[in-house]
Amino acid sequence: VIPQIAEATIISLDGSDATSSAKPYLNIQYSITTGEGATAKSQDYSYFYNLADLFNGEGSSDLAFNEGWQNNLYITIGAAAINFDAQVYEWATQDPEGNLEVQ
Repeated sequence: VIPQIAEATIISLDGSDATSSAKPYLNIQYSITTGEGATAKSQDYSYFYNLADLFNGEGSSDLAFNEGWQNNLYITIGAAAINFDAQVYEWATQDPEGNLEVQ
């Protein structure tokens, strides 16, 4: 029922303290699949967020949940760039002595 006060509270991302809390929270679940067919691998993720923190910012004040603009909350889940620092083994070159037979 609107209007309501959604209390701001710090909640663990893993949700370990979500069930003991009477504060409203969101549980966002998603999967990332890599590869195709028989080599496909999927990793599941689940994170918990306090509703007031999503609208106001973490650790902020309670949220007066009574405005018309509060009926939509858009969440964008994006991945940070994955950078690789490749190193190549440097082969040592040597001049062989004598004759070599290659088969």
